[in-house]
Amino acid sequence: MSTRGLIAIMDEDGSCRSIYCHHDMYPSHAGVILPKHYATREAVEALLALGDLSALGCSTAECEAYSRDRGEKLHKPTQWSDRWVLAREAFDRFWACYTYLYMDGEWFCSDGNGWQPVSEWLE
Repeated sequence: MSTRGLIAIMDEDGSCRSIYCHHDMYPSHAGVILPKHYATREAVEALLALGDLSALGCSTAECEAYSRDRGEKLHKPTQWSDRWVLAREAFDRFWACYTYLYMDGEWFCSDGNGWQPVSEWLE
């Protein structure tokens, strides 16, 4: 069984862009990797440029991307009007267990019940 999730970034206008990741998106895995290895806007943008992922790695080279590594069609990031629509649709449309959002230089996580800093999930 997989722990699906979305990885997203908030843009200046409050809209968000996200990619899907199929495996290991629980806070003790993705919630550790994202803040440690994707701590800048540039790093997050490079991650999103890979498109949808089978698995998140500690670098973009270590990620398993459907397009780059499996030869599948590139699924560019999905655009969302705001973080609340992102959170709702992540669970309704993608059956995501967790959604991660890079916002204001920090990672946040949602399980469908609001947004909390990732650090609060790991306490």
